[in-house]
Amino acid sequence: MNDQGTSGRIMRALLGSRIVDIPLRAFALLFFIIDLFGTPESTEPAALILFYLSAVLLAVAPFFPVSVTAVALGLYAAHMLLYPDLINPFQLAILLPITVLVAHGRPWPALLYTGLFFGLSIGEEFTQASLATPVAELALVTGAAWILGASAYFLENRINLAIHERERLAIAHEQELQRLRLAFIIDTHDTVSHSLATQSAAIRVIAHENTDPEVASMLNELSAINEQSQLELRSLLLGLREGALGLSTQEHTTLSLEEALDSMIASAKAGGYAIDLTVAGSLPRYSAATDRQLLFVARELVTNIVKHSSERIGCSISLSEVRSKQGTFVEAIASNPVAARSDAQPQSLARRAQEFGGTCEASSTDRLFTVTVRIPVTAKRPTSLESGMADGSAV
Repeated sequence: MNDQGTSGRIMRALLGSRIVDIPLRAFALLFFIIDLFGTPESTEPAALILFYLSAVLLAVAPFFPVSVTAVALGLYAAHMLLYPDLINPFQLAILLPITVLVAHGRPWPALLYTGLFFGLSIGEEFTQASLATPVAELALVTGAAWILGASAYFLENRINLAIHERERLAIAHEQELQRLRLAFIIDTHDTVSHSLATQSAAIRVIAHENTDPEVASMLNELSAINEQSQLELRSLLLGLREGALGLSTQEHTTLSLEEALDSMIASAKAGGYAIDLTVAGSLPRYSAATDRQLLFVARELVTNIVKHSSERIGCSISLSEVRSKQGTFVEAIASNPVAARSDAQPQSLARRAQEFGGTCEASSTDRLFTVTVRIPVTAKRPTSLESGMADGSAV
């Protein structure tokens, strides 16, 4: 991992942070190779050192343009004094970093070095007039270097403006999608949620006025299903809201398992079912996906009690967090009276527990049926809210 990070930093240093850095450094490398394999005019050691130094300066000019230009100007003056009868090899080593400075949007040091370069060139005419570059030709070459640097600078600015405009449009599009998402959430809440609340109120009124035990049992089950539908809708809308507002799964606002169970038990109590809820300690908040999985399990436990309990009293649900060598689990134990002994597992609960990587066990005595569900809360499961809602009917 460290080697990859180091190689990445080296590549960024070589390629540069600007768009124009790569072509400028490619040109510098090309000029370096050409000068390196060129033929020096003199074989004297000092002349050879100056000749090859000019090639080295070309290679590093795009990386350190200010320092390279200053060094190249000094060596230009030294070569002019030491070897007035030889062609000065440092002109390109001065013009190239000046081009880089202009391309990087630094005109003031480029102007300063250009003025110094012209001053040295004018002085060169007095020391070696036969080899000095004419001022007109020098101005043309220097102007070409400035034009090349300015073109690179404006091209990079144009590209950056296009990139920023695309980013702005992408952000505006995302904001519009979020606005539509929130509008959908509000509209859904104002219609479906209010409709379910009205149905719940009507069911409770009918259940209160009706004395037929069979009808009352069906109304109780319908009331529990209505309450569960409201909880699922609330969980779904809050999940959509999290995505619209960019909240992480650690900041989710869906109902906790205790809150959801309290609400469902209150709905069952309105139908005459007394379900005692016991929570060992205080369950922490898990990820949004895990809390929704546990919500589905809790919903089916309450529904099965309402559907299959032989009496409306003596029902209970207990919750606890269990730690073992296999990991951390949330354990839910539901008990309700039964008329006949049965050890058959609730099929939907068993399927759901298996899907989440947990277990479901059922046992009974002569009077009490108990279901124990364990759901792991440490490992990731490939489940979703939609898959849970698709097969969420209790059996």
